[in-house]
Amino acid sequence: RIVGMPLGSLNVITGRTGEGKSTILNQFFIGESLKQGYKVFLFSGELTESNAKGWLLDTLANKEDLLEFTSKKGIKYKKISNSAIDRIDKALEGKFFLYCDEDYSIKAILSKMEIMAKRYGVKVFCIDNLMVTENDEKEELRNQTEIVKKLKSFAKKYNALVHLVAHPRKSMNEEIEKDDVAGSANITNLADYVTTISRAKDEEVEYDAILKILKNRHTGVNVGKKLMFDIDRKRFYSAETEKELNRRYF
Repeated sequence: RIVGMPLGSLNVITGRTGEGKSTILNQFFIGESLKQGYKVFLFSGELTESNAKGWLLDTLANKEDLLEFTSKKGIKYKKISNSAIDRIDKALEGKFFLYCDEDYSIKAILSKMEIMAKRYGVKVFCIDNLMVTENDEKEELRNQTEIVKKLKSFAKKYNALVHLVAHPRKSMNEEIEKDDVAGSANITNLADYVTTISRAKDEEVEYDAILKILKNRHTGVNVGKKLMFDIDRKRFYSAETEKELNRRYF
């Protein structure tokens, strides 16, 4: 089991743009998997190779790895040190694989995933996100269903854990629900887990976001957790313990 999810499972992650889907992916599903000794593959269709890698490094870095700078406008900000980048890069060698091909078709992505599983023993596969893979617009819903079926079949065949980021449709709900995932209803019907992240809209509440597991095929128990967000560390954490904020992945 990786972060409570057994191998052979498909987890769909959803949330509105800018509310933390990629952070959740980097922190809880990539970072924790690496800490537990699993190799990880990432397809990031919306970010360049350097941006995807840089965002992950920021999340994996320790507190002492961040240096403080001041912009020309007098705004203070923190940035990971070059020595920390080198150290984390070495720690990731042979453990983290980033898809860099220009072919974004699901056939090409799955082909690379199979190589990673068979040749390198990768067990955790992150697809960020479904909407950037090539689809025939006329048959978009059917193609989405086929993509999800293939990803679920892959998870079972290679006893792997697949995390799929999917955008929600426009919703009036403050918190994203399972049925708010855009596209075919089969996306969540086929998933073993559905994970959502929603930023708090009320400035008076004492938390920044709510992380929920709205579908848990294996136990049937759905859970929710209120979280704080640290912009310098690019991490969500529980205000009660700050355990996640101080987590050392390497």
